[in-house]
Amino acid sequence: MNKNKEWLRKEARKNYYLKDLGVSSEPKIMAIKIENLIDQLDEPELPAIPKFVANYLEGCKENEHNLFGAYEFAHKEVSNWIFDPEKKAERIEIIARAWLDGYTIEQEKRYRLKLKNELDLDIFVYWHTQKRKWVTYDYNYVGNVYHRAIFTGNQLSFMDETGFTRIPVEEEEK
Repeated sequence: MNKNKEWLRKEARKNYYLKDLGVSSEPKIMAIKIENLIDQLDEPELPAIPKFVANYLEGCKENEHNLFGAYEFAHKEVSNWIFDPEKKAERIEIIARAWLDGYTIEQEKRYRLKLKNELDLDIFVYWHTQKRKWVTYDYNYVGNVYHRAIFTGNQLSFMDETGFTRIPVEEEEK
């Protein structure tokens, strides 16, 4: 979120005023908290980058490379991410901002695997804790010994997904 004057107004109204009176019960405390919000206006919003890119940048810094070297000597996976033809300009800027200001780790999309079947039943991959193996089971039946398996896209790239469909996991399921 871009922190600007409108953001400051919303935060002040939301957090530091009594809703029914429209004023703070503690003016000194309110003033200090609003000053803290004002200080945040100058903080740059940190870009979100994938973990593998973050690891690469940290490695470059540890080996005392400069930003140019980070672009120039990026290995294939990082280079493909940075120089993606459709997002190249945006990602070059993201890397520069991450190098200078810091970054956050982008949350990788997560999936469950649903068994493809003619009846379109909700049968998913689970981990059976007692038998210590992967099993498929009806989504509605989850006992104490079954744990719903959630995979990242990177993990699924190493698996044979033939016969399964990727189902994106909603935030609250993670």
